[in-house]
Amino acid sequence: MRKIILFFLALLIISGILFYRNYHKEKILPVRQNDTQSEMNIVFGIDENFVMPASVTITSLLKNNPDRRIHIHLIGENLSKESQYKLKHLISIFPQAKIDFYETAVPDSFKNLLFFNRISKATFLRFYLIKLLPKTVNKVLYLDADIIITGSLSDFYDTNLDKAFVMGVAENTDYHLTRLANYHIKHYINAGVLLLNLKALRQQFNFEDLISFIQDNTDNPAIKHADQDIINILWQDKMLFAQDIYNVPRHYPFDKYGIILHYWGPDKPWNKHYKNMFTYWKQIPWKIYYGMYQNYMNQNNPWISSYYQTLLDIFPERLPAFYKRWVNEPILSFVSRLIY
Repeated sequence: MRKIILFFLALLIISGILFYRNYHKEKILPVRQNDTQSEMNIVFGIDENFVMPASVTITSLLKNNPDRRIHIHLIGENLSKESQYKLKHLISIFPQAKIDFYETAVPDSFKNLLFFNRISKATFLRFYLIKLLPKTVNKVLYLDADIIITGSLSDFYDTNLDKAFVMGVAENTDYHLTRLANYHIKHYINAGVLLLNLKALRQQFNFEDLISFIQDNTDNPAIKHADQDIINILWQDKMLFAQDIYNVPRHYPFDKYGIILHYWGPDKPWNKHYKNMFTYWKQIPWKIYYGMYQNYMNQNNPWISSYYQTLLDIFPERLPAFYKRWVNEPILSFVSRLIY
């Protein structure tokens, strides 16, 4: 009986929100054609398994950066024509965006790297940006496909990298410094969000050095995070550090705001087993943008669009720890179970 009452109460609240927001329209700002800011070049490296998650990431990116021209470079391995069509259709909905596809394959020299079975081969495609992208593209923002963008990336993207190869957010440095002590690294960044200086890389980085390093370290037990370790070892003296709001691990407590939410690790919000009361809270932002993506792919019903925008507006990203754990997490987790 209690569940029935709670169900109808939640239904009443949701109906009221939808009625209130009936005339809500998405705020799509005009693209500033003569903007002095450069076009943002965004890169994804995916295979067929990550087409849907990448589409959700792209939805959140374009939804929250409507006033900036965005050029998406999608480096894929054996992407089907159907998947490419779906991605093109999604991009076509946003007037400020365009997409180019680059087909490539992971070389044999990468395929025996330690812990390779836990990491998608497509993650190594980021190293091919130097060779694949046009030489007119001097800077790119590489994003993993398990990410949600909640705000503008302009300040982050427009950072002057000067002679640095890369900028990213620091991750659990003490652990990594100890693990990679033989390489004498002083800093360690997470490779899921990387602002890359392609101009400097083309001038100073030898791609063959990368292949040689991988071949020489295939059996090294210290290399536990594959391409991420390689980036930190080889580019150690050529990196800058960004504010942590640009790569917030989504499995951590939510006591801080994040512009880029990163669902790194084995538990992904689209996995069926990723279900319990407290992980539902962490899933909610991804679920909302997944719903938006589905709506865009199904003729963009304004009622449904209004509903998901309302969920974004009312979702509290930052809450006191006690309030989160004992009040909002159980309540919103229960509601999310009804919705999803």
